[in-house]
This record gives sequence, structure tokens and C-alpha cells, in this order.
Amino acid sequence: MCGIAGIFNYSQPISAGDEDRLLKAVEKIAHRGPDFRQVRAYGKLCLGHARLSILDTSAASNQPMQTEDGRYAIVFNGEIYNFKSLRSDLEKLGHYFTTTGDTEVLLKAWAQWGPGCLERLNGFFAFAVYDSQLETMWLARDRMGIKPLYYNLQPDIICFGSEMSVFKVLGVNPELDVDALHLFFQLTYIPAPYTALKGVQKLMPGEFLTVRDRKVEKQPYFDLQKRTASADSYESAVENVRQLLDESVRMRLVSDVPLGTFLSGGIDSSIVSYIASQHLSGINTFSVGFDDHAYLDESACAAQVAGHIGSTHHEIRVGKNEMEEAAFAVLNHLDEPFADSSSIAVYMLSKYTARHVKVILSGDGADELFGGYRKHMALYRASQKSASNLILKSAAPLLSLLPGGSRSDKQGDFLRKLRKYSDGLRLPFRERYHQWLRWTDEATVFSLLKEKHHQALIFDQLPGLDLDENDFNSVLISDQLFLLPNDMLAKVDKMSMAHGLEVRTPFLDHHLVQYVNNLPSGYKLNASSGKLMLRNAFHSVLPAEVFNRPKKGFEVPMESWLRSTLKELVVKFSNRQLIEEQAVFNPSVLEDIQRDFYQLHNNKHASLLWSFLVFQSWWFSTFRRLG
Repeated sequence: MCGIAGIFNYSQPISAGDEDRLLKAVEKIAHRGPDFRQVRAYGKLCLGHARLSILDTSAASNQPMQTEDGRYAIVFNGEIYNFKSLRSDLEKLGHYFTTTGDTEVLLKAWAQWGPGCLERLNGFFAFAVYDSQLETMWLARDRMGIKPLYYNLQPDIICFGSEMSVFKVLGVNPELDVDALHLFFQLTYIPAPYTALKGVQKLMPGEFLTVRDRKVEKQPYFDLQKRTASADSYESAVENVRQLLDESVRMRLVSDVPLGTFLSGGIDSSIVSYIASQHLSGINTFSVGFDDHAYLDESACAAQVAGHIGSTHHEIRVGKNEMEEAAFAVLNHLDEPFADSSSIAVYMLSKYTARHVKVILSGDGADELFGGYRKHMALYRASQKSASNLILKSAAPLLSLLPGGSRSDKQGDFLRKLRKYSDGLRLPFRERYHQWLRWTDEATVFSLLKEKHHQALIFDQLPGLDLDENDFNSVLISDQLFLLPNDMLAKVDKMSMAHGLEVRTPFLDHHLVQYVNNLPSGYKLNASSGKLMLRNAFHSVLPAEVFNRPKKGFEVPMESWLRSTLKELVVKFSNRQLIEEQAVFNPSVLEDIQRDFYQLHNNKHASLLWSFLVFQSWWFSTFRRLG
């Protein structure tokens, strides 16, 4: 895992000034790769790399890396799990190797097969390859979007990087993208290909980009929506999932440095930790516990599973002060607006874990594959004709008048979910799915932001939202295309790489993903339960409590923080003169939202206020300094 950046000049060789700017850009992402940093020029191209040494930790595997004949050069962020078999194939074709890592294998695979090598890769990655003979550069991103890659096109150059922070250093003129802003305040994140800045785009998962003769062409090499219905029986499918997941975990345990697993005590991380413990005795497991918020604390569950599988368990206890300090640290670290508040707990857990290991395995992706979110069961139930649905649908106008419930206590969270469900019942299936993706409704955001987005039905134009009410797999695949890379995986990447920690995701092995997506949705979930296959595959090897506990995420008590520790920052960022000068928000609407939250104690807009803080913190670091 590393950080990469580069500049490709169409018209002239790279100058000393270009190299200096790129070196400064690499310094901006040095947290992603604290072990080694280097910049090299190759004619019209300059590549930069910040290395986190995982495989072949010797200097021989430092990047940028070039083939012996000087034709090809690469910078690469990620891991290729099948690099040993690829190396063997390449050796049979006459290639020889001077390192034992995967970077040289990827470089020579590209030299041999070109973009066709992408289909052969099993791993997660974002990389740039240059062919000096053809004066062509390619950018590529892994199938599931585990690793990020941003790029900016200008008349004479294209520049790219692992994080948005590189572009300011590389001279990109920052200008807000209004459409992206509307999406951010609804979703708490900005989905690809959008970013907060005009002209800067995210490469899509499963896509590569070719740059030659001033022409830029994007092409997909993987299509999640391409499926062939499986005829496997339920029993056969459960066994196949068990075997595919076992192989996926085994491949992800290959490392030349210490590794472990995240363990919350929930189904996904418990399964990954159990399988890992079968291949690596006494594996390190890591969990976080909250001293001041028992409702959110799963540390006892994690300890129970750790004892059951015999892992070497590490538990970080986090109090009110540490979590609040982490909230400010996250605000200062973010390179783009990203307001999933669970990132704060992931930041703390990653910080602690990185003191012990460099590589961690996580359970990310299981919810999107097997229907594990509460909204999946809710969407399933909402499509059924039942008396309870009719009652809740008629009661929706009354329920909407109740004050917003808090996610941090059981009763308030139930009220929040009930109101959201009843509101959704009044919508058609597609709009219901969109509504349940949002944290803030479109009308509120439309009134809050001064400049209106100019795309009608902006959600309809986003990739990954093709839905069919009669095929629930379409919901799961939409989540894999949209929610998973843009929120869940982005969160893990940003928070773990802030501390130079590599996170590997066994559930997202593309062989497993494709197999599960071809299975009937009824194998995975029903109206009352999700992850049916995982429950059946692993119930005999894990404590029953793992499968019976209600699902929890890394929630934080955001409502109470906004009314205490973060309130001063809200006030500072809401100064009317600043807001009017900034010309992003409608001051009166912002004041109404804050009055509703602080004086009327309505929690409905807590997420919106946290998004406001995140955006303002990013905006001032990008456009100006706040005095």
C-alpha cells in the first residue's frame, strides 16, 4: 500500500520545476507510504511514489520502477495476490526477475500483455504505467474500487494522485463543482466520477484510462452488472462460498511484515478472523471499545470471539476526550469532503493498530454482497403488501412531525428508523432506494446551497443505480457499485492510510463477488434476516451470539458532540460575514437549521451539521485560511 502521483506533459519534457512540484505533492501523501519516497522523470512523464513496504521490503522494490530496457515505467499502490503464479507464467515467456515482490511482476505483466493483463490480476490497486516508445500512459483502478485514483486534465498536461491534496501543489486551480456539492450534503460523500473540484475526477472502479497524442480514452475492463444465473443448489452454494472465502483469506495472509484482523464481534469480522486463525495460529486481532457509550460498545463481543478462536487480542479503550480529539484530527486530515461520522472510530482503531502491525484484514464488503444492512431487509419488507405497511404508510405524515431521534440511544434510534421507513413506503421502489441512501433530503440541501445544481434528476445520471424491483440482486449490486466504493471503502482507505496501515478485504475477491452475485437473492436474505448463507456456512464454528446480536456500526455520539465540544467550531464556521463572503450557503437557511438543532433540540439535521463542519474545514484549507 502506498501513495502515487504523476505529471504527463503532452508537448515537452518534464522540467526541474515539474519534478520539484511533484516531490512536494508526494510529501503531501507521505502518510500513505512512510518508508520511502522518490520522484523520477521519464521524458515527458514524471512519476512519484511514497512507499509502505509490505512485500520484498528491500530497496530493490522501491518505486518508480522501470524495465531493464527503459521502455516501461510504473508507480503502483496496492497488492497483487496472485503475483507468484503470474511470475511463473511470465518466466515461461522469457521474462526474468530481480526482486521478490509484486511490483516488478505487474510491470512485466503490462509489458507482456498490455491492458489485457488487468483481467489476470487478483488484488486491489491503483497504478500508472508509461510506455516511452509509444509515449502512452495508462491509469488503472481495481475492480471494486478499493484503492482511489484521481486525475486532472489540462490543455497540455494530465496529472494524477492517490489523494485530492496533490492537485493544489501541482497547480490545479480549485473551483467548486456544484453538482458534487449537492450530492455531498445529501449523501455525506461524493460519488465517482465526481469530486468537489471541477476538472478533477475519480477513475471509476474496474476502469482504465489511456492517454496518447493528447487523446484520453476511458474503458471498463470489469462489469459487475454482467451476470449469469447460477443453477447451484442452496447447499452447494453455501459450501462454495465457504471454500472461496477460505481461499481469499489465505491469499491475503501473504506478507513480509506483521499482520492481523479487525474484530468487532459482528458476523463479517468474526468470520474473517476465524478463517485467518485456521491458517495462522495466534493471529493478532484488534477491536475498539467506548467507555462512555455502552449502547455503541461491542468490545465484549469481540473479546468473546477472540477467546473462541485463540487469537492474540488487542483492545483499545476510547474515552470521551480521545474520541473528540480524533474528530478534530479527522477534520484536519481529510483531503476532500467526506462526512461518514463512523470514520472517527475507524481513525482511532487504525491509529492504535498501526503501532503493532502494517497489514490488517477486515470484513468490509459482506453487507453489500449478502444483504446485511437493515435497509436491505427494510426494502424487502416495504415491497410486500401487508397490513403493517398500510398502517405505517398512513401514519407517515404524523410520524414526520416528531422530533429527530438520536442514533446514540436505543429508543431514539428506533424512532428515527420508524419515521424513515414510513416515509419510504410512500415512494416508488427506485425513489425509495434513493431516499434511503440519503442522510439529508434533496429539498433541504437545495434550499441550503446558494447555487443550484444544473442537472435534473442527478441521481438518475449516476453509475450503479440500475434497479429492478423484481430482482433484489440489482439492489445489492447497486450498493456494490455506489455505496461500497464511494463511502465504505473510501472511509477505510482514508482513515487507515492516515496511519500507514494497509487494509485487505477478503469478501471482495472478485471470484467470490462474481459467484455470489450470480446466486438467487433468496439465498442471501429475506424480510427478516440477511447474510443467510454466511450464517449457515459458519454457525458451527463461531459462538451463537455472533449471529444473534443486532448489527452495529462504528457509530459515534455526534448529536452530543455538536452540542458541546464541536459547538464552538460550528459557530466559528457559521459567522454570517464569512458565510456571505464564501457565497456557498444561504445564511438564513443555515441559521434556521442550527436553531432547530440547538434551541428546539431536534436531531434531524445532526448529520447535516457534521457535513457542514467537514465541508467548511476542507474549504478553508483549500481556498483560504481562517483567521
